[in-house]
Amino acid sequence: MNKWNLCLAIILSLFLSIARANVPGNGVEVYQKGIYSQAFEIFSLLVEEGNSVAQYYIGRLYEEGKGTVQGIRKP
Repeated sequence: MNKWNLCLAIILSLFLSIARANVPGNGVEVYQKGIYSQAFEIFSLLVEEGNSVAQYYIGRLYEEGKGTVQGIRKP
């Protein structure tokens, strides 16, 4: 019986990690549609959890200056 419980736990954890992995997909879809401020909000929450995909897209948003408040450049 313990073997089955372990198998069930592994399958359940894999299923949950796959479901969780799809969460950034929503941010990616929003990013691809050009709704950068909403994508920034989605990715910001995921970055706090250590999501590497979200970290990548936050970096792109900052680099491109999309969905973020841009600072004033001094001459």
